[in-house]
Amino acid sequence: MAKKQKPWGILTGNWVKRAVDVTDALIGEGYNYLSFSVNKLVDPREGQVNRKTIVLGLKVEVPESDRDKAVKNIEAALLDKVQTKTLGNYRPEVKERVIDVPVTVGAITKIYRIYVKPTKSGGSGGGAAQTAINECTFAVYASLRYNVYGNALDSEIGISESDWEEAFKYCKLDKSKDRIGTPDMLWHVSHCMGANLLAERVKMKGTSKVIFYRGKEIDGKKTDANSLSKAYGRVKSELGGVTEDKWNPADVWMSVDGFKSELDDKPKIDDVNNYILQLAGKITTNNITDATLVGISLKKLGATAKFSILNAGTPQERKDAAKPMKFLDDNRQGGYDLFFENRGANPIDFYLYYGSAKFDKFQCRNFGGKKASWQIELKGATAAHGRVGGEQVANIVNDITGKTNAFPWNNQPFYTTCGKTHSKANEITKDIVDGLEDFKAKNIQKGKDISKDRDKYTFEVSQKEQEWRYSKLNGLRFLKALRDNPNHADQIVQSLYLYASSQLDKSSLFVKIY
Repeated sequence: MAKKQKPWGILTGNWVKRAVDVTDALIGEGYNYLSFSVNKLVDPREGQVNRKTIVLGLKVEVPESDRDKAVKNIEAALLDKVQTKTLGNYRPEVKERVIDVPVTVGAITKIYRIYVKPTKSGGSGGGAAQTAINECTFAVYASLRYNVYGNALDSEIGISESDWEEAFKYCKLDKSKDRIGTPDMLWHVSHCMGANLLAERVKMKGTSKVIFYRGKEIDGKKTDANSLSKAYGRVKSELGGVTEDKWNPADVWMSVDGFKSELDDKPKIDDVNNYILQLAGKITTNNITDATLVGISLKKLGATAKFSILNAGTPQERKDAAKPMKFLDDNRQGGYDLFFENRGANPIDFYLYYGSAKFDKFQCRNFGGKKASWQIELKGATAAHGRVGGEQVANIVNDITGKTNAFPWNNQPFYTTCGKTHSKANEITKDIVDGLEDFKAKNIQKGKDISKDRDKYTFEVSQKEQEWRYSKLNGLRFLKALRDNPNHADQIVQSLYLYASSQLDKSSLFVKIY
């Protein structure tokens, strides 16, 4: 007999929805502050109705040097929130790296407070560690949906400890139950929504329990028998340098109970891909039934969840689906977004659109801080959907155009020349200024696009740090390659989209929840 969920407790209903909405501001274009902790939680119904007490406190940890930038990013994201029928615009109040967010439900207004604190570890692995925990947590929620309750999860009702432990029995994860912890209220809504959508669209074969894997057995290391990583190591030479996540980016795998992988018996890439495809069972446009094994790629959810099945068709079908994507040579939505100045800052990036919608775009910038790592990243409304490294971008551009240096790439030496005291500093400055003028870069001050003369551009660009100059000029060179090759520009954009989204000719089947 299926169990029922237990009441959640302190924050319920619209208070939870608003908490989730506020935490959406902790991840955005070029930043991720999802490694947070809850350090205060009070029932908003207690005390005086109109008193603006703090009912939720979040502690976000970032490196000391990034604290002010983090405050600005979170504040801007909150101000950009779109008003809906259930969630209003937020007017954050910022003081000394503390962000107070007034939240109103009915006649009650309370405060959600975000503390931006310096990280104690000082390392860069916090985000990756938090991602791993969230992926494991999703696996447990999916197990709750499939194995424990048997019905849709109610995001306004909580999970008992005994039910959590029962769901964990059907999960094979590389993070312990203690490391994952108990359900986090602020991820609860997202995980419930994702698990419900997965169960609605993916039906497993038979009536047995469903097993979920993250970092173990079939999703284990390259030394583990019959694992996907081991299979990738065996066939990667056939993939022409494509990384494992571009072959298959699944974060969590699910199988029927008793499943035994036979990947070690599949010597070639086509053998492996056909094996994964066959185990997925019956596939239609939006549903899978009678499945034995399915891989799931997870992206942070917003107010709604979407589901896609990728790489079920032929490589030509994937290319045909990308045909509507075009390069529009214009500095506006649908073409590209290029700013020299915006909101009091000089962005290091630019955005290249592949379609007309707001998030049909790539972010193109240096992702390496003070190291040379220019890449492009496929964006989404609430999360990124895959990157392409700069060298691979150049290879795709140059292969399609048939030119050796349509997009020149000599990464580390080029980064060195971008130093503002390098002997070629003036040449680099000139190239950047030429590009800013040629592509009509915008300079937004107080909401208006102002003109900037060449002398001012030259002075300001000459003072920029090495990583800014490197990132900006790579972006301008990429734009120039598209403009100079109009007969190939659409194909370049389509190929980059397929690469970033793991839909290459030899990519294998997976489903995506986003």
